[in-house]
Amino acid sequence: MEPKDEIKSKLNISDIISEYLALKPAGGGSFKAVCPFHSEKTPSFYVSTEKQIWHCFGCDKGGDVISFVMEIDGVDFLSALKTLGKKAGVEVDLKPEKFSGEKEMSYKINALACKFYQTILHEHQAGKKARDYMRSRGINETLANEFQLGAAPDSWDGLYGFLLKRGYGQTAIVAAGLAKSRQSGSGFVDRFRNRLMIPLCDASGRVLGFTGRLLEEQTEKTGPKYLNSPETVIYKKSDVLFGLHLAKKSIRNEKSVIIVEGNLDVIASHNAGVRHIVASSGTALTQSQLIILKRLTENILFCFDSDNAGFAAAQRGIRIALSLGFRVKVIAIPAELGKDPDDVVQKNPATWNALVARPINVLKYIFDKSIVDLSLSDIASKQRFVKIMLDELGFVSDMVEREHWLAQIADACRLDIAQLRGELGKTNRPAVNETEPKKTFFKAAAAAPSSKQAAAAAELIALILQFPSLAAEVVGELEEHHFPENWTAAVYKKIILLYTQAKLSSIAPEQLFTIIEDTGSKFTAEARSAILRAEERIQGMSQKTAREELRRHIDILHSLRTHLRKEELERDLRRAEGAGDNELAARLLHEYSKL
Repeated sequence: MEPKDEIKSKLNISDIISEYLALKPAGGGSFKAVCPFHSEKTPSFYVSTEKQIWHCFGCDKGGDVISFVMEIDGVDFLSALKTLGKKAGVEVDLKPEKFSGEKEMSYKINALACKFYQTILHEHQAGKKARDYMRSRGINETLANEFQLGAAPDSWDGLYGFLLKRGYGQTAIVAAGLAKSRQSGSGFVDRFRNRLMIPLCDASGRVLGFTGRLLEEQTEKTGPKYLNSPETVIYKKSDVLFGLHLAKKSIRNEKSVIIVEGNLDVIASHNAGVRHIVASSGTALTQSQLIILKRLTENILFCFDSDNAGFAAAQRGIRIALSLGFRVKVIAIPAELGKDPDDVVQKNPATWNALVARPINVLKYIFDKSIVDLSLSDIASKQRFVKIMLDELGFVSDMVEREHWLAQIADACRLDIAQLRGELGKTNRPAVNETEPKKTFFKAAAAAPSSKQAAAAAELIALILQFPSLAAEVVGELEEHHFPENWTAAVYKKIILLYTQAKLSSIAPEQLFTIIEDTGSKFTAEARSAILRAEERIQGMSQKTAREELRRHIDILHSLRTHLRKEELERDLRRAEGAGDNELAARLLHEYSKL
């Protein structure tokens, strides 16, 4: 058995997907969830345990357990296979010494660089400054190993020379973001020198690049305090959340995620035992990053400085989160405790835990802060307050939450809520780069299949897949031409073949679906979604009822085929009469009369 097939036979797709998403029962062993691949509020992502497939009716993505891991972790087929192989206890030989492209090379080089930096940190004199810095920040060896921290030596080409000796070429090292051209003269030097090295990983823990924290006083010569890898073929900063690979399980358990700005804030929080935390790594939070988090939770806790600058830095991310339907709260750090989570943990880890346990609604935070700052003592301050609140409410997609805050604003300013509601509609809402498909599950379901013939064919196929023994009642009555020229004809052809080979009755439904899926390119997202929709209606149906439904759809396909044939004959008859071919016209008329 191929590793792919062995892995799929040993793993349950719902168990794997539940590690990423909060699945809710949908009846008959099926599950549903909010889709992780596009923004939505109503669940349109379905998992069929029986057929071992998943499909989203909103964005039309779907497949098996391997394709799910590829999509959600953003990895290639072999990497997904290796991840699942570990869970299933199946050996997968990826032949790591061979490379099929620039991506694989960059993954390999960054992983080796990570080991190099770790060795420098833990075993060499060149790592002493970094070790001293870690001790000053309360980072112990356990944390250092968990985050794979390392040290870049204070030398021009320590890593570059190491990688060259390991057989990697200068072009590949530069492309991986680890070396750059000398400012004067020829040759290349290390991008990172004399820094604490913090690996940046994807959701599955693969090293994509690094953040280097300066280990001496910052000068124009030494460069910025924090230096990130440049964007490469594997590292796109707008898609990466620091610490996500270590936080996924805690995020699901806590049903929320804390978002901070700095990587060291994440490490400090882990030191205090709070692990459902990620960092935007000093960049503005993006919609892409938030959609990644939507796979795990709908509750976000932003932590920013208590001053206006701290809120302004997080405001765009908050607005995007609200527009995507997240429930947003704020962890406010009082000025006397420091400016960020790292400061709080250094003073007292228990204080950070207490702050995390008492978040406040983001609009309440803005509401209370604005009232204190503006005091609402005159018309101008009230006007400013109303504008601030309506600007933020413009990003809230939930009607109940909007109405609640409109009432609060009206009470605070002694205004009529109907007037505020009218003003809210006029609020200019900046675009937040929407990516959500403009269709809902119900629209998608109504749009496909698009004809009675296609709908009846899909339903009939689903009935056979659910009750293989009923195939005998179909094969003798219907032929390929009864089916529309889409995936159903290809699948029915496969069913006929299995039936004539006397294999159909011995195949379990989930195995039958896998065989049917191998009909190739004809088996599209449309096929998968149609079958899952039909399966939802069929769940719990008795054999007797299924037979009656089958009979009904056979009759529909017969009737529709007859109707289509009559239309064909009418067209041919008109042509024959127009051409004066009386003999052909007579034959066509005879067939038409019989129909």
